[in-house]
Amino acid sequence: MGKSGNRIVRFQQFEIRDDVCAMKVGTDALLLGSWADIEGAGKIADLGCGSGIIALMVAQRASNAKVYGVELEKRAAIQAQQNAAKSPWSNRIHIVSESVQSFSEQGENAGTFDATISNPPYFHGKPKSPDPARNMARHDDTLSLSALLQSAKRLLKLNGTLQLIWPLDRWEMLQERCAYLGFRLEEGLGIKGSDQHSVTRVMSRWRLTNEPDLNSDLKFFSPLQHAMAVEKSLRKGGTPQFSAEYKNLLNPYILDWNGS
Repeated sequence: MGKSGNRIVRFQQFEIRDDVCAMKVGTDALLLGSWADIEGAGKIADLGCGSGIIALMVAQRASNAKVYGVELEKRAAIQAQQNAAKSPWSNRIHIVSESVQSFSEQGENAGTFDATISNPPYFHGKPKSPDPARNMARHDDTLSLSALLQSAKRLLKLNGTLQLIWPLDRWEMLQERCAYLGFRLEEGLGIKGSDQHSVTRVMSRWRLTNEPDLNSDLKFFSPLQHAMAVEKSLRKGGTPQFSAEYKNLLNPYILDWNGS
């Protein structure tokens, strides 16, 4: 992966510009895009796609899937479309400039997706930036957890999956609301910056069963016990020392580990 002053992030098979996007390409998106299980998926939605990074990552791995990136912020949606158009999968990636809620409420989309993926705006009640676009990308005012889960449920086929990255301090809330709406936890992975840091994020995959169960998923998975570190040690001179697990996830994408 390489970056220039013009905010071009280069990968093995595609590149991303994110200079006009409020949310830049970051570790959360890279982790989720490489970890998400999309095997056999024919139709995938990236909810809140930003620059389109996750949409392109899953298009690379799901070679026959149609991928929809949904983005409310106009400039980000335009840049995502430009990134998709330059990729090898431009005929399979569709960027939609509207809210996740509106997209999910359209009859032609209901119950048609095999997988939904989201690196959502998950800050709640935190200090905000003077930049409205950045606030939209990071804070949940325009896409609350309830709205995200309800939208994913409308879009998914029965037994389809919702996959997302989420802060640890709101993990219990996510579990409870998913269980209430009929999502069953299949897999999870805690994320920490290094072995010297604590877990701060959780990636999870939920399968839509439409059978609410407030007890089944809450006691079997602990993100503190099932976790990976992005870096294997503290940085040396500011240079990341990436863990073997992180490199293994990202190897299909990273152009040059020494330049990342």
